[in-house]
Amino acid sequence: RGHGRIEDVYPHGIARVRLGAMNGPAAVRHGLDWLLASAAGLALPLVEFHEVRDRDGLRHGPFERAPLPAAQARAALARLLSLRVQGLAEPLLFAPYSSWEIYANPGYDKGVAQARKRWHGTSGPGFAEGADPAWRLLLRGRDPFADHEAMREFARLAGIVFGILHTGAPVHIDIDALPLPDDDSEGVA
Repeated sequence: RGHGRIEDVYPHGIARVRLGAMNGPAAVRHGLDWLLASAAGLALPLVEFHEVRDRDGLRHGPFERAPLPAAQARAALARLLSLRVQGLAEPLLFAPYSSWEIYANPGYDKGVAQARKRWHGTSGPGFAEGADPAWRLLLRGRDPFADHEAMREFARLAGIVFGILHTGAPVHIDIDALPLPDDDSEGVA
């Protein structure tokens, strides 16, 4: 049984605002609020405002996500909890910023390239998720982009976690047809 409080609940929906583009940690927070509200029987949509740049230009929302049936939301949360139990027993190739790039970018060849940049960083100073000592320790020094098998597992977990958090069900991300990206990064190995 879970207990908690969901902030910013209004008669017409649950509002979430993100300045800038969506990222992995924000997608996790928004998705959990949506699943928990649905599991509790709160039949309100999640209404998100964030930056999306696509062929139609720059948009900021509202992006509305209908509530799930309570039983489906509970099953989705149970799947996430079982993945958590697995992660407590063994390191899982998942990191929120990089995994989000694989999930969120259409055309998974672009998603893998973006995720790899997020993991290794770009040349020069800046954020590299894989350079964080906590991630290096947690993953036992494994690089999710070192080989195709690691990338496949990284994409599989990104599809499970973000698929559940965004649609209520795991999403299959097939990277098998994609070539291994060239090693042109100067980031963390």
